[in-house]
Amino acid sequence: MMFHRRKGNGGIVCYLLAYREPGYVRTRTILASLRRHPAIKTVTAINRSRDWRRYFEMLFQLIILRIREDPRYYILGFRGHEIFFLVRLLTWGRVLIFDAMMSPYGALQEEGHYGPLGRWLAKGVRIHERWIFRASDGIWTDTMRHRQWMMATFGVPGEKIIGIPVGAEESWPQPQAIPAHEMFQVLFYGTFLPLHGVSFIFEAARLLRHHRIRFTIIGGRADQRAWIQQSVALGEGCIEHHHFVPFDELLGNYIPKADLCLGGPFGQTPQASRIINGKTQQFLAMGKAVVVSHTDPADGFIDRVNCLIVPPADSQSLAEAILWAMDHPQELANIAAAGRHLYTQAFSVARIGEIIHPLFGGA
Repeated sequence: MMFHRRKGNGGIVCYLLAYREPGYVRTRTILASLRRHPAIKTVTAINRSRDWRRYFEMLFQLIILRIREDPRYYILGFRGHEIFFLVRLLTWGRVLIFDAMMSPYGALQEEGHYGPLGRWLAKGVRIHERWIFRASDGIWTDTMRHRQWMMATFGVPGEKIIGIPVGAEESWPQPQAIPAHEMFQVLFYGTFLPLHGVSFIFEAARLLRHHRIRFTIIGGRADQRAWIQQSVALGEGCIEHHHFVPFDELLGNYIPKADLCLGGPFGQTPQASRIINGKTQQFLAMGKAVVVSHTDPADGFIDRVNCLIVPPADSQSLAEAILWAMDHPQELANIAAAGRHLYTQAFSVARIGEIIHPLFGGA
């Protein structure tokens, strides 16, 4: 993807964000990669508030940076759909890259977000997204499968859109080897979206309730409490559930203690078939063996070499993979090491830099 020559300071890239989670991993990895570019200065306009004030915070910073620094390149980070056109106006005459990552239209139409109302809204959202893609100078998404889908769904030219992995938080120290414990520890965390297929995880736990396996499952919405409580009860003591754990505690405590991590996505939805979960990349980065689903040969995942692969929406296969992992500790250690190598080659901050640095050339 080559940009037409624009005015502005070509040695400066401005990253913009007005998101409810300013420290989202996608933001961390993009910024870490940009700051490694030897010929550019990275400046940011990022919100601090998590409510509606976040938009005004980012826009005010953007105006100041446009006046003082006049960057040639702007990147509107995920998720910027609702504020895109105001940002486009304020960056007029400069390069604006839109990190779409995933599609609100896809979530509404295919994933069932907000039910019938969401599907009714999806038509308008699709038009809005198509306008965004046309008005952007460049578009980023998270996987090549998402890239192909966006090209087909929104008519985006192939040269305009790039697949960039989410990556992982790499500044955290690598977990030290932990002594063997009585129970085989299995970890999952997430937002319990349909694509995650959490019901299949709960069912796999129920199937394994009489084995020396303990599941730690983190996440879920308030309206899912009754279902979660019922699912935990069916595990007969083998499931520990937490509605929320801070990200730093996940990195410093829960992931290091896990023997096996569940990346998924295990749901049978269209979006599940196009993504590589951020948690999967975080597990790989931390040298943990991970169970995945919906893989594509181009992603580099190989069953029982650098991961364990199970079919989606299949609790029995997931349970069997967990049992195999428990019974083969040396093979699991080799898989974890190979998974860490896969992360370095395909998903790391260094790899992200290899993809995006050439977009800015020598700046």
